[in-house]
Amino acid sequence: MRHFILRVERAPSSGEVDVGEVFEVASEELVVGRATHAHVRLNDPSVSSHHVTLRARDGGFVLHNSSERGSTWVDKRALAHDEEVHVEEVAWLQLGNILLHVSLAAHTTPVAIAYSLPPSLGHVSESRIEVFLDVKAGLHPSVHLMGHEQSLFPMALRLLWRLCQDAGEVVTHDDLKDALSPTSTTGGMNLPQNITYLRNMFEEALDIGELIEDDLRDELSGRLSDARVADMSRRALLRTLIQSVRGRGYRLNISPDRVNTSAE
Repeated sequence: MRHFILRVERAPSSGEVDVGEVFEVASEELVVGRATHAHVRLNDPSVSSHHVTLRARDGGFVLHNSSERGSTWVDKRALAHDEEVHVEEVAWLQLGNILLHVSLAAHTTPVAIAYSLPPSLGHVSESRIEVFLDVKAGLHPSVHLMGHEQSLFPMALRLLWRLCQDAGEVVTHDDLKDALSPTSTTGGMNLPQNITYLRNMFEEALDIGELIEDDLRDELSGRLSDARVADMSRRALLRTLIQSVRGRGYRLNISPDRVNTSAE
């Protein structure tokens, strides 16, 4: 049995759909729409009663657009009425005014991975990122950042794992695409989205105090020997933490001697 996981990433503030809400459905097929009988109900006037159908197939899923009046976008591509598209495991899906992150958990074996981070990045006694993946039980992947749980989807988890393997070094676009989707050519389409997703995870941790911003600035300033880090905006700080190296790839700016990628 497959597990579809849909997370609301954007929705009108005045509506009945809450940002951050997660729908988890154990099924080979599900309907998303405004109707009360939909497996995933999005009660928003911009969403059709029976907007889309998702069917698990070939390691990913097929999305069928049933909406005649509402807009439907998959990974920034508009779908016509009655059009179908095959998706590799994860996608960004916009139905009217609602933006969803959709993933399909097809694995059955729990996996545990652990990373170490510099002590200065946290304010708990043991500064670690711990990743526990257990989709057999229907749970979406989670990251424990400095002892506090953060949510991550399978593709973003693989991306974080690959960046941590070569922390402090540039990981090429091709290597990251392979990590995202080793058997498909669609991994590159999702790379910028998942980099943004990881940066947002760190930003949320800063927002609620699970990471201390001054400590993060000190760490990056020392790592990069760049005094400008102290005056960076938060957005620039996070872009420096997971840094784009033009024409080459991305670098996680954490000292390699601080990172342990052995599984626990």
